[in-house]
Amino acid sequence: MDSGRGTVAYGDDLTGVETALRRTAADGGVTTLYAHSVADAHEANHVIPARLEKLLALSDGMSLPCVGFDELS
Repeated sequence: MDSGRGTVAYGDDLTGVETALRRTAADGGVTTLYAHSVADAHEANHVIPARLEKLLALSDGMSLPCVGFDELS
């Protein structure tokens, strides 16, 4: 799900993540998404806010709950 590392941008293909979300919506279960740093740029692995917003909107459209790790205890 990372967008890049430092000045190196990764591809913008989210097909695998979208497929996992659709499978979870159809079959039940859990899909865990983890983002290192949410930022437009970062020296380490990061995800740009627009990419994260796109995935959250997609999961919301499928009525999938969004739960943070702090809420799992």
